[in-house]
Amino acid sequence: MDSLATYRISDFLLFSPEAYLRLFERLNETLWPAQLGLLVVIVALLALVWRGQLRSVLALFALAWLLVAWVFFIEHYQQINWAAGYMAVGFALQALLLAGLAALPSGLSLTRRPFGLFLLIAGLVITPPMTLVYGLPLAAMEFFALMPDPTAIATLGLVFLMQGRARWILLPLPLIWCLASALTSWGLPWPPGLAAPVAALILTAGAGIKALVSPGTARS
Repeated sequence: MDSLATYRISDFLLFSPEAYLRLFERLNETLWPAQLGLLVVIVALLALVWRGQLRSVLALFALAWLLVAWVFFIEHYQQINWAAGYMAVGFALQALLLAGLAALPSGLSLTRRPFGLFLLIAGLVITPPMTLVYGLPLAAMEFFALMPDPTAIATLGLVFLMQGRARWILLPLPLIWCLASALTSWGLPWPPGLAAPVAALILTAGAGIKALVSPGTARS
């Protein structure tokens, strides 16, 4: 037991910060100029959210999680992390949950809660340029539907924009990913990858506590 206490998170990671940075650069270089098309998708997604078109929003989010499962985890992350295949299964499962809610009657609807909108916009718009704040190259930017962090954070926002009990089945996997991403960034260390998931975890915890203590929100 004493020997186990000497281990750090970094001892379980199989790659360096440089390899992690190169992962994002390679992915962006491979897919360019698909990122330009994503800007159109993001604008359309925000418009659908504002208009309350929940089924279309859920379908787009399902596609985003499926794309991350394949493009990020299977085609790229698996090259430096043997566990990426298992992570891809988790993201594919989340895509299935989103698609199921889009296809089946669920009693869900969309609201315009400020907290939900903030997390949604954080994932879609704010997270990508955060890499530039740390002086990293433009090629290392993380994009919704291509990389897991912004996709998970935007999904947390979607959960808190939705009204109805069924929405809570969408919460665990994005939270698990944010925690895993934060631990990975802490262990590397990788400051650019730490701020966004940690902030999302803290904000979601606060919103969850508020939902539990507020009778009106708890019934939604």
